[in-house]
Amino acid sequence: MLKSFTDADTQPVDRIQTLDQCEVADTFAAFAAEIGPEGFQFLYQRLKAGHDDGPTLVVVQDQRIVGALGPLSLMPGPDGRRMQPPAYFAVHPAYRGQGHGRRLWRASMAWGRHHGADVKILQAAMGSAAAGLYATEGLQTLGYVA
Repeated sequence: MLKSFTDADTQPVDRIQTLDQCEVADTFAAFAAEIGPEGFQFLYQRLKAGHDDGPTLVVVQDQRIVGALGPLSLMPGPDGRRMQPPAYFAVHPAYRGQGHGRRLWRASMAWGRHHGADVKILQAAMGSAAAGLYATEGLQTLGYVA
């Protein structure tokens, strides 16, 4: 899926912060473990080893991290446009349906726009909650892989 950045992508987003400035950053390991064996556990291990792959955005509720999106980065696209590539993105199942995913998404778009991205590229399983969110946020489907 693809979305071109617009001026609408510069709006500030409430209750989203970066992991490195989060007061309950120590709950990221538990969040990563509860989300599953891929993605955030890999990212957590990299952070623990001292790697900085870019900022990770988080949302906190009940004194714990309940959603995250990251690491955020930019890269040159094959056509010369600056792309914001896919990042790990999840909201804890017990905290879904409260707008956390949409706020994380919009904060990642604001980050990309602020840092000069032209387009955002994503992948999502057809019919998934993520695909539904992306469609309502203006992403266009580029095709499907079977």
